[in-house]
Amino acid sequence: MAAQKAGNIHVHDGVSADDFIAMRGARDATLAPPLLILPSLQVNIAAGELPPADAKGRRFLRMPLQGV
Repeated sequence: MAAQKAGNIHVHDGVSADDFIAMRGARDATLAPPLLILPSLQVNIAAGELPPADAKGRRFLRMPLQGV
């Protein structure tokens, strides 16, 4: 904990919860979504269950198409 308080630019002595939320909100707004967010959500929503296998034993996650 001491090392994090000393070296972490987001969480250290003097940073209030409101300051942290504002700083992370501004930073996170500039980031692209994580690369594997959609497959991760599909598995998480299904409580870790993968889709059923097809006739060849393969499992597929579906990806939504935008603007189609």
